[in-house]
Amino acid sequence: MSDIETAVPAESDIRALERFVVENDDLLELEERIGRFNIFDALRIVNREVKHSDFLAWLLDPNESHGQGGLFLRAVLMDVLRRSVPAHRPKGLSPITLDGGELRGVAVDREWHHIDLVIRCDEPRFVIAVENKIRASEHSDQLERYKRIIRKQFGDVPRQFVFLTPEGTTPSDEDWTIYDYRSLRDVLRRVVDSNRTAIGDDVLTFLDHYLRLIGSRMMNDPNITELCREIYKTHRQAIDLIVEHAASVNIGMDAVEKLISSHPHWCVTTRGKGSIGLHLAELSSNPLWNMNADGKSRPWINSYFEWWDNTVRWYFHVGPHDDLDLRRRVIEKLREHADRLKTKSTGKITNQWTTVANLKVYGWKKQEPDAEKLIASVSRLLDERAPLLRDAMALVESALSQK
Repeated sequence: MSDIETAVPAESDIRALERFVVENDDLLELEERIGRFNIFDALRIVNREVKHSDFLAWLLDPNESHGQGGLFLRAVLMDVLRRSVPAHRPKGLSPITLDGGELRGVAVDREWHHIDLVIRCDEPRFVIAVENKIRASEHSDQLERYKRIIRKQFGDVPRQFVFLTPEGTTPSDEDWTIYDYRSLRDVLRRVVDSNRTAIGDDVLTFLDHYLRLIGSRMMNDPNITELCREIYKTHRQAIDLIVEHAASVNIGMDAVEKLISSHPHWCVTTRGKGSIGLHLAELSSNPLWNMNADGKSRPWINSYFEWWDNTVRWYFHVGPHDDLDLRRRVIEKLREHADRLKTKSTGKITNQWTTVANLKVYGWKKQEPDAEKLIASVSRLLDERAPLLRDAMALVESALSQK
C-alpha cells in the first residue's frame, strides 16, 4: 500500500507537468512577451549601469553611426525640459526653443570626471550632466561634487543636472531634475514610430530591442502580471511542483501575499516582478488616498515590499500628483512627525515619487531565505505599521484641511 500511495501522486504530478507544457496557450503568449531574443539580454547588460550609459551616449550623440543627427537628443532634451521645474532649466532653453531648432557643436562624454553622461552644445549654449542609477544608490555626496565640477569647468554656461532612474527616484540634491526610464522609453518610442521609414533597418532593430528591454525588464507590465495569474490559476499543481524543486529567492512572495491578504488591517493592491503593493484596508475607499493625478482610482500614498539582492525591504511613499502644493504640504507634515511615525524622508519634494520610509525587513546570505523567519519579520512590520499609518492618515487629513 505504501508503494501505491507514493506512486499515485508521482503520476499525478507528471500529468500536471505535461498539461502545463502542452495545453497552455497563456504560457506561449507569456514566452512571446518576455522570451523573444534580445541582444541586450544576450549580452547580460540589463542591470549594468555602465552599458546603459554607453548606449545612451551613442544614441544621443548626433555624430554617431545611427545616422539620425540630433533627432534623438532633441526629443529627449525636450521631454526632460518639459518635466523640469523652470529653475532647473538652462537659461533660455525650453521645449519650444528646441523644437525644430538646430543643435550645433554637440559633444557627448562618458565618465567625464566620473559623471555618467555630460552633454555639451555650442549653439544653443548649454551643458547637461546626467547621473544614471539602475540598481545602485547614491554615495559620498556625489551629486553635490558633480555640481561643483560642472560649475568650475564651465563657468557661466547654462546648465542642467538630470537624475535618471528606473522609477523616478528622488535625488538627495534638490538641484537635480528627476527623470525615469518609462519617460525615456515613451519618448524614444514616439520618435522611432514617427521616423521608422527614415531610420536604417539595423538601427531600428537595435532600438526596438532596447525599448523592449526597458519595458519588460525595468518596468512592471500589467499584461504580464495578468498572464502569470491566469497561468497559475490553471496550472497551480504543476507550478507549485516546479517551485518546490527549483525554488528562487522570491519564493517567499506568495507566502507574504497570503499573509497580507489575511491580515485584518491590510490588503494587497498590486503584485509585480519582485514587489507586492499593499494598503490599509480601512483606508482603501477613502478618496483622499485615491486622488491620483491621472484620474484613476489608485492610491497616491501607499507602500510596498520589494525583493532585491537577498533582501526584502518595505517602502512607504508619496506618489505623483498634479497638485504639487498639496504633495508638498502632505510630505512636510509627515516629515514634521518623522520620529513619531518612525519614518525618514530626505531630498527635494517634486511631483514624482518621494520615499517617506525605507526599512530592511529581512535579509539572507544563502541561496534561499528562511520562510518562517521572513514571514515572522513581515508579520511584525504589518502589526507595527498599521497604527502608525493611521496616524499618518490623520496627519494627511490635517494637512488637506488647511487648503
